[in-house]
Amino acid sequence: MKKQWIGFMIAGMLVAAVPTNVNAEDCYHNWSYSADYTKLDDTYHQAEYYCYYCNAKKTEKEKHTWLYEEILEDQYDANYHTVQYECMDCGAVKTEKQAHSWEDEDYDEYYTYYYENKKYHTYEQKCEECNAKRELRAPHRYFSFYDKIAKYATFNKKGILVYSCIDCDGTKKVYKKWKSGTDYSRNYDIKHGTVFNRQTSITVKLKRPSKGTVLQATIGTKKYKKKIKNNKKTVKLNIKPAEYGEKVKLALYYKGKKIGKDSCDYNDEVWYSNRVTEGMTQKQVRYTWGAPSSTSSSSYGFTYWNWDDGSMVSFRNGVVDYWFDAAN
Repeated sequence: MKKQWIGFMIAGMLVAAVPTNVNAEDCYHNWSYSADYTKLDDTYHQAEYYCYYCNAKKTEKEKHTWLYEEILEDQYDANYHTVQYECMDCGAVKTEKQAHSWEDEDYDEYYTYYYENKKYHTYEQKCEECNAKRELRAPHRYFSFYDKIAKYATFNKKGILVYSCIDCDGTKKVYKKWKSGTDYSRNYDIKHGTVFNRQTSITVKLKRPSKGTVLQATIGTKKYKKKIKNNKKTVKLNIKPAEYGEKVKLALYYKGKKIGKDSCDYNDEVWYSNRVTEGMTQKQVRYTWGAPSSTSSSSYGFTYWNWDDGSMVSFRNGVVDYWFDAAN
């Protein structure tokens, strides 16, 4: 490092010792870069250089070195705006037309959309560099997650979905036929209570009762039908006593087409005729063991049923609290 520093010092002393009044003919010119520039035309300027040692002078013709200056915002039309450049050496100025840089469509959330008609909307784009604007036309963009149910479909009437354009206030109506399991269709599912042995009717609850529909119950291999004639939500269907283990299925039909299903499939086995369980109602016990031979009651809401074979059931507030089956 020390030797290198000494070399720099000697080189500096030698340069300083070179006389500045060297004869131009004998001088090995070192042209200065601090030249003077004069504009010649729109393409070239003249550069004047001086020798560092002898003050000799030379001129050279050079092309302008254009530097971006600014957009002339008051000079634009539908397709172009005017850009002004300045030469960084001589100060010459030139202008040229440049195509607009319209905003990228990926950033269309910055646009303002205007409803035009059922098919199209218009929106305004701006040039990113000047004040130019243009109006574009585009078809509406409808997506299902922007829909609204204006009218639910029923089994004999179409429903109406209103779709909104995600860009403007445009909407369109779509008419949909009734289809089971869709969000725009009325639900006609039905459910029933547990069916016990010896029971001669089923109580069915209709979610949306409709005149003209047919309720069909299938218990084992037997089928029962009843036409709905009013708007009552609870319907009784007469049946023959079921046997233990038979399945109970219910469905709702309109003109032979299934429009509703049983929503109690998980609990559709007929109760065993001799089985009483805690929580049963008095009606359910009567269906299971038959009518008692005698009954009595006491304070605190207790009721007692007795049968000739020694079986008994104790009810508290109307449901089974305790029972004894003499046959088992």
